[in-house]
Amino acid sequence: MISALDVSTSALVAQRTRLNAISANIANISTLKDENGEAKPYQPRFTVFQTDDEAAEIWHKQEGVTKDRIFRFGEKDNFWRM
Repeated sequence: MISALDVSTSALVAQRTRLNAISANIANISTLKDENGEAKPYQPRFTVFQTDDEAAEIWHKQEGVTKDRIFRFGEKDNFWRM
C-alpha cells in the first residue's frame, strides 16, 4: 500500500520538475545570443510524459518545437500514476 508520505513526495518531485523548467524559461527569456555571440531567440523547454508520443508530436508538428527542446519524464516523476 502506498503511504501518504510516498504520494506527497511524488507530488513534490513532479512540482519541482515543472518549476525547474518554468524558472529556467523565465531566467533565460532575455538571452538572445548563442555560444558564438550571434543573435538567437530564446527557445523554452517543454515537458511531456515519457511514453506520451502524442503530446510530443503535437509540440513538434503542430507547434513547431524542435525535438531537442522536448523533455520526457517517467513514472518516477509522475504524481498521477501513483
